[in-house]
Amino acid sequence: MGRPGSYFHQQSRRGDAGSGGESPIRNAHRGAPTVSTFHSFCVRLLRRDGAPLAALRSGFTPRFTIYDDDDQISILKSVYKQLGLDDQFMQPRAALSRISHAKSHKESPEDMARAASDPIMERLAVVFERYQARLHESNALDFDDLSARDGAAARQ
Repeated sequence: MGRPGSYFHQQSRRGDAGSGGESPIRNAHRGAPTVSTFHSFCVRLLRRDGAPLAALRSGFTPRFTIYDDDDQISILKSVYKQLGLDDQFMQPRAALSRISHAKSHKESPEDMARAASDPIMERLAVVFERYQARLHESNALDFDDLSARDGAAARQ
Protein backbone atom coordinates (compact mmCIF):
# COMPACT_ATOMS: atom_id res chain seq x y z
CA MET A 1 0.00 0.00 0.00
CA GLY A 2 1.62 3.24 -1.08
CA ARG A 3 1.09 6.72 0.27
CA PRO A 4 2.21 9.99 -1.29
CA GLY A 5 5.81 10.60 -0.25
CA SER A 6 5.08 14.11 0.99
CA TYR A 7 3.38 12.58 4.02
CA PHE A 8 6.40 10.70 5.27
CA HIS A 9 9.27 11.80 7.45
CA GLN A 10 12.64 11.49 5.74
CA GLN A 11 15.51 10.15 7.82
CA SER A 12 19.06 11.26 7.15
CA ARG A 13 22.40 10.52 8.72
CA ARG A 14 24.07 13.24 10.77
CA GLY A 15 26.70 13.93 8.14
CA ASP A 16 24.11 14.53 5.40
CA ALA A 17 22.02 17.06 7.28
CA GLY A 18 24.63 19.77 7.64
CA SER A 19 26.28 19.59 4.25
CA GLY A 20 24.00 21.77 2.12
CA GLY A 21 22.92 24.36 4.66
CA GLU A 22 19.30 23.21 4.29
CA SER A 23 17.68 20.32 6.10
CA PRO A 24 16.98 17.36 3.80
CA ILE A 25 13.61 17.03 5.52
CA ARG A 26 12.62 20.60 4.71
CA ASN A 27 13.98 20.25 1.18
CA ALA A 28 12.08 17.01 0.57
CA HIS A 29 8.82 18.46 1.87
CA ARG A 30 9.09 22.02 0.54
CA GLY A 31 8.50 23.25 4.08
CA ALA A 32 7.85 21.65 7.43
CA PRO A 33 7.00 17.95 7.61
CA THR A 34 3.32 17.15 7.95
CA VAL A 35 2.30 16.43 11.52
CA SER A 36 -1.38 15.77 12.18
CA THR A 37 -3.97 13.57 13.80
CA PHE A 38 -5.04 10.50 11.88
CA HIS A 39 -8.37 12.01 10.84
CA SER A 40 -6.89 15.33 9.73
CA PHE A 41 -4.26 13.39 7.76
CA CYS A 42 -7.04 11.42 6.03
CA VAL A 43 -8.95 14.59 5.23
CA ARG A 44 -5.86 16.25 3.79
CA LEU A 45 -5.07 13.19 1.68
CA LEU A 46 -8.64 12.88 0.39
CA ARG A 47 -8.93 16.56 -0.44
CA ARG A 48 -5.67 16.39 -2.38
CA ASP A 49 -5.88 12.93 -3.95
CA GLY A 50 -9.52 11.92 -3.55
CA ALA A 51 -10.74 12.43 -7.12
CA PRO A 52 -10.16 8.73 -8.04
CA LEU A 53 -12.67 7.81 -5.33
CA ALA A 54 -15.48 8.82 -7.69
CA ALA A 55 -14.88 5.38 -9.23
CA LEU A 56 -15.76 3.80 -5.87
CA ARG A 57 -18.62 6.13 -5.01
CA SER A 58 -20.30 7.87 -7.90
CA GLY A 59 -20.53 11.60 -7.37
CA PHE A 60 -17.83 11.80 -4.69
CA THR A 61 -15.68 14.90 -4.92
CA PRO A 62 -12.76 16.18 -2.84
CA ARG A 63 -15.07 19.02 -1.71
CA PHE A 64 -16.84 16.65 0.71
CA THR A 65 -18.27 17.49 4.11
CA ILE A 66 -17.39 15.57 7.27
CA TYR A 67 -20.32 14.75 9.52
CA ASP A 68 -19.58 14.72 13.22
CA ASP A 69 -21.42 12.69 15.85
CA ASP A 70 -24.30 15.17 16.12
CA ASP A 71 -24.75 15.24 12.33
CA GLN A 72 -24.75 11.44 12.23
CA ILE A 73 -27.38 11.19 14.99
CA SER A 74 -29.48 13.79 13.19
CA ILE A 75 -29.37 11.73 9.99
CA LEU A 76 -30.33 8.58 11.88
CA LYS A 77 -33.27 10.29 13.57
CA SER A 78 -34.44 11.51 10.17
CA VAL A 79 -34.12 8.01 8.72
CA TYR A 80 -36.03 6.61 11.71
CA LYS A 81 -38.82 9.10 11.07
CA GLN A 82 -38.89 8.26 7.35
CA LEU A 83 -39.19 4.55 8.18
CA GLY A 84 -41.75 5.06 10.95
CA LEU A 85 -39.32 3.94 13.66
CA ASP A 86 -38.65 5.49 17.06
CA ASP A 87 -36.13 5.09 19.87
CA GLN A 88 -37.98 1.94 20.98
CA PHE A 89 -36.56 0.24 17.87
CA MET A 90 -32.99 1.03 18.93
CA GLN A 91 -31.39 4.10 20.47
CA PRO A 92 -29.77 6.13 17.66
CA ARG A 93 -26.35 6.00 19.33
CA ALA A 94 -26.60 2.20 19.53
CA ALA A 95 -27.58 2.03 15.85
CA LEU A 96 -24.69 4.33 14.96
CA SER A 97 -22.34 2.09 16.94
CA ARG A 98 -23.50 -0.99 15.03
CA ILE A 99 -23.20 0.84 11.70
CA SER A 100 -19.71 1.98 12.69
CA HIS A 101 -18.76 -1.59 13.57
CA ALA A 102 -20.02 -2.80 10.21
CA LYS A 103 -18.09 -0.10 8.35
CA SER A 104 -14.89 -0.85 10.24
CA HIS A 105 -15.25 -4.46 9.10
CA LYS A 106 -15.86 -3.31 5.50
CA GLU A 107 -19.46 -4.54 5.59
CA SER A 108 -22.08 -2.91 3.40
CA PRO A 109 -25.78 -2.54 4.23
CA GLU A 110 -26.35 -5.53 1.94
CA ASP A 111 -23.83 -7.59 3.94
CA MET A 112 -25.64 -6.62 7.13
CA ALA A 113 -29.00 -7.62 5.62
CA ARG A 114 -27.65 -11.02 4.49
CA ALA A 115 -26.21 -11.70 7.95
CA ALA A 116 -29.35 -10.54 9.80
CA SER A 117 -30.71 -13.23 12.07
CA ASP A 118 -33.73 -11.32 13.39
CA PRO A 119 -36.15 -8.57 12.32
CA ILE A 120 -34.28 -5.90 14.29
CA MET A 121 -31.06 -6.51 12.38
CA GLU A 122 -33.02 -6.62 9.10
CA ARG A 123 -34.46 -3.17 9.90
CA LEU A 124 -31.06 -1.90 10.99
CA ALA A 125 -29.68 -2.92 7.58
CA VAL A 126 -32.37 -0.74 5.96
CA VAL A 127 -31.47 2.12 8.33
CA PHE A 128 -27.79 1.65 7.40
CA GLU A 129 -28.67 1.72 3.69
CA ARG A 130 -30.68 4.94 4.06
CA TYR A 131 -27.98 6.48 6.26
CA GLN A 132 -25.37 5.79 3.55
CA ALA A 133 -27.71 7.22 0.91
CA ARG A 134 -28.02 10.45 2.91
CA LEU A 135 -24.25 10.74 3.20
CA HIS A 136 -23.94 10.14 -0.53
CA GLU A 137 -26.61 12.75 -1.41
CA SER A 138 -24.72 15.33 0.64
CA ASN A 139 -21.23 14.39 -0.65
CA ALA A 140 -20.45 13.74 3.01
CA LEU A 141 -18.31 11.29 4.94
CA ASP A 142 -18.46 10.24 8.56
CA PHE A 143 -15.37 9.41 10.61
CA ASP A 144 -15.61 5.71 9.74
CA ASP A 145 -15.54 6.58 6.05
CA LEU A 146 -12.37 8.64 6.45
CA SER A 147 -10.13 5.70 7.18
CA ALA A 148 -11.83 3.49 4.56
CA ARG A 149 -11.65 6.18 1.84
CA ASP A 150 -8.08 7.05 2.81
CA GLY A 151 -7.04 3.45 2.23
CA ALA A 152 -8.81 3.39 -1.12
CA ALA A 153 -7.17 6.67 -2.19
CA ALA A 154 -3.75 5.41 -1.19
CA ARG A 155 -4.18 2.30 -3.32
CA GLN A 156 -5.15 4.35 -6.41
